[in-house]
Amino acid sequence: MSRPPVRAIRKDGAVPLHRIAWLVTVAAAAVTALLLFLSGYTGYGALSLAVGASAAINLR
Repeated sequence: MSRPPVRAIRKDGAVPLHRIAWLVTVAAAAVTALLLFLSGYTGYGALSLAVGASAAINLR
């Protein structure tokens, strides 16, 4: 009496490459903004945050 093979059910699939690219872009913009704010470049820091927010829209 052999049992049928049991398949593992995966709830999380592979992350597409384009989503990884946008995640890296958002992370790079956040790190850049942090460094710019710490250096006193508030305008460029805000611009970097805006770029990160624009890239984050593509993660939905």
